[in-house]
Amino acid sequence: PLILVSCPLALDEKSPLWRKLKTMARVVVRPLSTREPLAAHARLKEAFGVITMVDDPIDAKFLAAAPALKVVSNHAVGVNNVDLAAARARGITVCNTPDVLTNATA
Repeated sequence: PLILVSCPLALDEKSPLWRKLKTMARVVVRPLSTREPLAAHARLKEAFGVITMVDDPIDAKFLAAAPALKVVSNHAVGVNNVDLAAARARGITVCNTPDVLTNATA
């Protein structure tokens, strides 16, 4: 399966978690320099999962452009950018990272 990552994350590519993900799926990371929205990414239509940021709108139009999508993992505390009803209607699992800011706010 293909995992599309919205932008480079804080994970070091040598970390065990990152290496594990790469053994489980083909991982495509959108570079920071890109100006196109994630919804316009050429590989979106084949993505099984996306790792998104809070500024990526995941709405019904985005989901329609991703027919293979099964999982949206939001690298943020909330999921305000995700149309939960549209995801639910498609049977897409939506998750977030509730502790992503714990160290930053401590």
